[in-house]
Amino acid sequence: MEFQEQGLVARIRSSGPVFVTLIGLGLAVTLTVIGTVQICSVGMSNSLRNYSKVQSTSPLPSRNGDLTYQSLRPVVGFFPNSFSQLFRADKPTVIVKPAVTPAAPGKAPVTVKPPAVTAKSGLAPAAPAKSGLAPAAPAKSGLAPAAPAKSGLAPTAPAKSGLAPAAPAKSPAAPVGIAKSQKFLSPVTPVAPAAPSTLDCQLAPNVILGAPTSNSINMKVMSFYPASVFVSWSLVGSSDLQRTETFSLVPQMPFPITLSSLQWSSRYSYTLWYTNALGCETFISDVFFFHTQRQLLEEFTFAVIADSHFQDPGAFEEEVFSKTRTNIMSTARSTPGYDFLVDLGDTFMGGKLEPDDASAHILYENVFAQYSPIACSVPLFLTNGNHDGEIGAFIPQRGTSASQEQSSPVNYARLRNVYFPNPSQSSFYSTNQDIKYTDIGELRNFYAWNWGSAVFIVLDPYWYSLTHITKSPWEWTLGYGQYEWLNTVLSVSSVPYKFVFIHQYAGGIFGTTRGFDGGGDQTYARYFEWGGIDPKTGQDAFTLNRPGWNYGPIHTIFMRSHVSVVFRGHDHLYHVGVLDNIIYNTLPKTSVTYPVPGTNAFEKGKTDVLSRGYPADDVLLVSGHTEVTVGKTQAVVSLRASDTNAVVTQYTVFPGSSKPLE
Repeated sequence: MEFQEQGLVARIRSSGPVFVTLIGLGLAVTLTVIGTVQICSVGMSNSLRNYSKVQSTSPLPSRNGDLTYQSLRPVVGFFPNSFSQLFRADKPTVIVKPAVTPAAPGKAPVTVKPPAVTAKSGLAPAAPAKSGLAPAAPAKSGLAPAAPAKSGLAPTAPAKSGLAPAAPAKSPAAPVGIAKSQKFLSPVTPVAPAAPSTLDCQLAPNVILGAPTSNSINMKVMSFYPASVFVSWSLVGSSDLQRTETFSLVPQMPFPITLSSLQWSSRYSYTLWYTNALGCETFISDVFFFHTQRQLLEEFTFAVIADSHFQDPGAFEEEVFSKTRTNIMSTARSTPGYDFLVDLGDTFMGGKLEPDDASAHILYENVFAQYSPIACSVPLFLTNGNHDGEIGAFIPQRGTSASQEQSSPVNYARLRNVYFPNPSQSSFYSTNQDIKYTDIGELRNFYAWNWGSAVFIVLDPYWYSLTHITKSPWEWTLGYGQYEWLNTVLSVSSVPYKFVFIHQYAGGIFGTTRGFDGGGDQTYARYFEWGGIDPKTGQDAFTLNRPGWNYGPIHTIFMRSHVSVVFRGHDHLYHVGVLDNIIYNTLPKTSVTYPVPGTNAFEKGKTDVLSRGYPADDVLLVSGHTEVTVGKTQAVVSLRASDTNAVVTQYTVFPGSSKPLE
């Protein structure tokens, strides 16, 4: 394909027949073959770097979460002069020169003229749908109810009290100790790569989608080169193509873009148009997809993974994770695909790898690149894990505000928000509103949203656990604010399915060699803050240990609200257990080779299973991802193996009753 203005021709390269459907125009047009069309995942291995200690003294352009358009204004100088004018945001039409397909022997060449690309000023909204379907009305509470189905079923009515933002978390009842001494962190900035070569001109930026709503979606776009980029998108099957203005990307710095005014309950396609540096030609990415909020009773599928342990020696095998990623990608690129992916934590691993102050950002850059092949078409929701380092006990509670702001947990939370688009408070998402550290802004560590016939709740048992867990699992806590928020979210929800995501219990195992690490099967849900019982006495001790927490233990709230499934990670195995009609589903790692039955390693693994608080014969040791299809009458939860993508086991959940049918 060639674009021409004032005699200048810019070519978009392709290694074979490429169709204009790549950019959502809805026409199959064969284009001139010149080189290679790049997709966001190609070249990823080149962009990944092994963890290393990199010193830097330059601060990030912004330390308050998302970068702004103002802090990274578009620079048209990355384009040749005439071509930059061609792609100005205020220019209404891109002139497209007809592509000429090389003629087959003995035949004349074929010329096809694709439609013009319409440019919009700023972030262009999609044209209103002719059907007139309005997006879901904003919920006053901050958690939007599921929009009404086309059949005329009324939406879930919000409670009069609404979903109040979380109150500032009170200190847990357990005594608050002084955290271990903290290093003072220097501001960090990504290290600029070498100047792009000819091959690097084709390397597409990486993209992470996140926080989809009924009428918008966020994305973070990151290039390893000083690139200019814009996004074009359309409803699948529509020729009404929209585009953003052109933005300039600072190398290795994620740039936030929001596509808004989208149509509710609709599938969209989008592409990136990018020029990596002065002298590079412009390329378009492959086509990617996303879906806006589903209607009540509309079927959809999402995926869940846990404990990837990126860059953790001995706990991360690139080849195994690559298979898991390929399996998720194959579904994501099909129809209807996965609406989103929930990661259950132990992802960035800063708390375990303990990088020096200046190089912690490399962990987040590399995870960004690892996830981009999936998350460019499957919006990503992050859950904090114990090894991700965002643990309140490591913030010096009796230190100065400066020492707290510069502590490792605050730095990790800031980096997570800079690199990844976790939800913030809105009319659609209800999130943590306890904003204590200006360096972070909104923590975005726990949040909830409605999608179709389900409510999704992500919890964090680490940020408000302010003591080192050495005396008792009572020291694990959600914190008072998150506890109150959780009860409110569940008490106003009337959708048929309720899914909870958390890395580990606020409580968990005791009496094993693993100490008080928060794991264990469903039987451990009876104890400590989670279930209220103190194992020393066998009696309910919740009121004694959590005075003023008036709704009972967490498990009791789940029982009262008819929670369907609690998805957990942490224990590196697959297990399904039921307690009081609530399913507790522990998920395996995505990135290791588990031992083969009958081997010494397998027997050793069974011993480890016992120490983690599970019956050895009731678990599966297999790497993979979990797939959940939510329908009108049932939800089916399936474990897919990394090596084959085959379903290893599955169970069915029915609305109003959490007990699974094997």
